[in-house]
Amino acid sequence: MARRKQKRSPRRRNTAINISNLAEAYIQTSIVTQAATGLTPWNFLTSQEGNSGASKITLNELLTRFNQVHTGTTLTEGELVWKNITDNWIDAGIKTIGVSVGFRLANKLLKKPKRQLNALARTVGVSDMIRI
Repeated sequence: MARRKQKRSPRRRNTAINISNLAEAYIQTSIVTQAATGLTPWNFLTSQEGNSGASKITLNELLTRFNQVHTGTTLTEGELVWKNITDNWIDAGIKTIGVSVGFRLANKLLKKPKRQLNALARTVGVSDMIRI
């Protein structure tokens, strides 16, 4: 007679924040926002300026004046974002690929030091919050 399948216990999921993944995500976001709006992610999200520059667009401007002409240009806010993307897509694509490859290479080269730092985090008791 065949053996019955036993229920598997649920897998444990690590809920810690991975700092290297967080850094890569911020850099990738920075590349995209620089290409599309000409601003860093923080300035794009938090700036309250009504006129941030000829090719710089804040989130506030996009949400409140999307179809209005941007100050200093003849383009609307939406058209200006599209113009910035079409002007900067090659540079942004090269940077995005470079950052991705760089982080993969760094993760392979720094495997042992990262493992040691994560072991130290376990002994200190912060491994359930932070990973490297």
